[in-house]
Amino acid sequence: DGTKRNESSFSWQANEPGVHFIGLTVDDGLGLENSVAKESIRVLINRPVKAVVASQIASCTGQTVLFNSSQSFDPDGDPFSVNWNFGNGASSD
Repeated sequence: DGTKRNESSFSWQANEPGVHFIGLTVDDGLGLENSVAKESIRVLINRPVKAVVASQIASCTGQTVLFNSSQSFDPDGDPFSVNWNFGNGASSD
């Protein structure tokens, strides 16, 4: 993003996903060759929530079935919500 810093330590936040190249130049001010280091940082888009459904595979008419999504998770640690869709227009939060 073209940002230049003069601190020995700082935080940075990417505005876009992709590979970002970071360079560090160290100059002792005595006119000798500077020390240069370069790194790349791969910034990912927020990864999708992993939906894990635990339920019975088969059921009989009139039998109650327990659906459980408690093993679902967001790999980035962000909060998420659950909405069940039963394919017949009925849903449950």
